[in-house]
Amino acid sequence: MKALLGRLPKAVLIELLLAQTTAAEELPKAPIIQEVKTQRTYRPAPTSKRKWTTEQDEALIYAVKQGRKSYREIGHLLGRTHKAVCQRTVILRNRGLL
Repeated sequence: MKALLGRLPKAVLIELLLAQTTAAEELPKAPIIQEVKTQRTYRPAPTSKRKWTTEQDEALIYAVKQGRKSYREIGHLLGRTHKAVCQRTVILRNRGLL
C-alpha cells in the first residue's frame, strides 16, 4: 500500500487526504442535526390560573390611578407579570372600576 501511495503525485495525495478529512467531518454532524430536529417540540407558554383577590384589585386600581409606576413595577409588587397587570387593568376599565 505504501509503495502505491509513493508512486502517486502529491496533488492526488492531497486531494485524497482532503476528501477523507471532509468526509470524516461531515459524518458526525448529520446525526446531531437529526437529534436536534427530533428534540424540538411545541411547548405552550406556562400560564397561571391564580385568581385576582380584591386586595390585589384595590392595590392595582390605586397604583394605576397614581400613575407613578409602570405595569412592570406594579406587577413586581403584586407578584404578577406585567402582561397580567396590563390585562387586568383592561378588565377593570371595562367594568368601570378604573
